[in-house]
Amino acid sequence: MKKEEEQIINILNKINKSDWKKVEFGDIAFNISEHVEPNNTDAEIYVGLEHLDSNSIHIRRTGVPSDVEGVKLKVYKGDVIFGKRRAYQRKASVANFDGICSAHSMVLRANPEIIDIKFFPFFIHSDIFMNKAIDISEGSLSPTIKWKTLSKQKFFIPPLKIQEKLANILWSVDELENKQFNLIEEKRIFKKILTNDLLTNGIKPKKNVGNWPMVKIGDVTTLIKKRSKVGEHPYIEIGDIDIDSKCYSFKDKKSVVGCLYAEKNNIIISKVRPTRGAISFIKEDILVVSGAFSVLEINKFKLDPRYLFLILYDNNNFFNYLGIRSTGTTYPTCSDNDILEFKIPLPSMDAQTEISDILSTFDKDINETISMMKLTHELKFSIINTILK
Repeated sequence: MKKEEEQIINILNKINKSDWKKVEFGDIAFNISEHVEPNNTDAEIYVGLEHLDSNSIHIRRTGVPSDVEGVKLKVYKGDVIFGKRRAYQRKASVANFDGICSAHSMVLRANPEIIDIKFFPFFIHSDIFMNKAIDISEGSLSPTIKWKTLSKQKFFIPPLKIQEKLANILWSVDELENKQFNLIEEKRIFKKILTNDLLTNGIKPKKNVGNWPMVKIGDVTTLIKKRSKVGEHPYIEIGDIDIDSKCYSFKDKKSVVGCLYAEKNNIIISKVRPTRGAISFIKEDILVVSGAFSVLEINKFKLDPRYLFLILYDNNNFFNYLGIRSTGTTYPTCSDNDILEFKIPLPSMDAQTEISDILSTFDKDINETISMMKLTHELKFSIINTILK
């Protein structure tokens, strides 16, 4: 993929831009500001900023009007819902339905005389547009864009015929990414079915099936509360965990007061917004994690560390359980004790190891597909950013 991407980028760099025009955004798109009361609408779908994924043109989650109060915006099929609040989150997705959306959004509709309708969503996600949107945002705690300001910003736009050709390329790449996304979801569903089957019916030959006791996580783990010194070891926060793969990455930042030690084979689980499923398995000898995690050390005489991680990995029952017990609105948070009280089946150590081996194989396959999808995603944005730079 890397070689193919370089070849495509080299071709795009040679595009003749002599006939491109500089156009105000107010001519490129219309701001659809049709106000709606959620309790007085026939719309069946509501989209808030929480339903939009960063760097995605697709809407994969929605709510209903009865979920919300206050004035909202009408959105029509084909419009782009753009998060005007906190533009750095890069939220802008195409509605494939008629409905309503958050008033913290802008409903943008392409002007077909200036920009190809299919090219428009990719233009919105370009660095040229997003960086400008961030620059003109006003406010500190919750920076917001005003249409009057955005409409006056100027951008170089290729001719419509070129836009149409580029849109066809971009949608082809996007279609591949979408197929990869759906394949990942199918594999995850199968893995959940397999996990349930293994924990319910056992493995072949069946080992003590039906006799596995249910134990609290706290009965087979120890909660680590040892505090670290500032900047002492590599540090990760909740945002450093990839929600898809459950892997973490280090960034150039220092730990702060209140952080915790985590060691090899420990499991870390986010207590903040736990329904997101931020959980990971520590592979380094030692590192430091945010105090917003619970750090669990496994009792190696009772539990295979991989077994606990793999059966909690994408366990909706577990994360929903924590969600119900969370308190707070903006950042709902559960407690260490909520995690320790959750019950899991406890097979023999041999059965745990065999179950872990089976599930690890599926996780490896899923993560390989995730990596492929990310490469496809990067290619798509490399194309649009090379074109418009």
